[in-house]
Amino acid sequence: MNNIDKNNIDCSIPCHFFIKQLSSCPTKPIDIFHPFNFTKSDFHELFMVLLSMTPYPCCFLLLLISTYFKTTRSISLLLMVFIENFIVEILKNNLRDPRPNYKCNHQFGNPSNHTSFFTCIVFWFIIEEIFTPFKFQCKYKIYIYPLFIFYPFIIYSRYYLHYHSIEQIIYGFFLGIFVAFFWYYLIINVILKTNNPIKNFFIKIKLKNTLTNDSLINLNINNLEDDMIDEELIQQYEEIIKKTKKLDKLKDDLHKITNNIKNMEFLKEQEKLLKEKKNKYNNNNKSFNKTENKIDNDLD
Repeated sequence: MNNIDKNNIDCSIPCHFFIKQLSSCPTKPIDIFHPFNFTKSDFHELFMVLLSMTPYPCCFLLLLISTYFKTTRSISLLLMVFIENFIVEILKNNLRDPRPNYKCNHQFGNPSNHTSFFTCIVFWFIIEEIFTPFKFQCKYKIYIYPLFIFYPFIIYSRYYLHYHSIEQIIYGFFLGIFVAFFWYYLIINVILKTNNPIKNFFIKIKLKNTLTNDSLINLNINNLEDDMIDEELIQQYEEIIKKTKKLDKLKDDLHKITNNIKNMEFLKEQEKLLKEKKNKYNNNNKSFNKTENKIDNDLD
């Protein structure tokens, strides 16, 4: 049941082509090229439009983070939003529930993709906070807090701009929660713990596992039981990694000691030079004294 009066929606309001493609058209005319003439209402309208467009830069940012850091967390989040978007599009085309502004764009809106998108990301981090051991939790929480702050306003912007009814937003909210729980369970308890195509993909692109203790190692061994691989070979590999780290630390310590020895040798050389200069000075001083005495005697 939609609680927006569809008959009062004005489709003649000008909307830039780019903004229209992002499904974020304003509900009243605003001249973005003359912000100094904005009223309070215009600023509010522009704020709603900008909030409505946030999923697109967020997706781009998530793609950049996944490409740069290559961790199981970033790739899992990226895959999750793709899966969420895929499910939403299937549901929209099957439920065929029109948007409140359907007469303007002829699109379906149930469930709300914006709501589902941000809900699954927000709840992923909530679930992670509850169920993930502290050492595996996200270390950059300060960058996630703004998402929690703007999350309700982004959802409200979709209702305000007449792109979704409250009912469609609620469906999107519960879908996002379901996707977050399902995908988190699948990643932690299935994909990272068993041999499967997704884990093989993670291994192939050399991801760093930041979610669990499970190792992402390409063992290349056939006819071995999974338990044997998980418990024996991976344990041996982890011991080798630990020993390698210890060796690296020893190398660093040895390098520091070598530098200290070099510094000591340099100081000894400097001390030797100073002694030589001192001796030379003393010898010159003695010679001078002898010469002075001789002159004194001659004068006498």
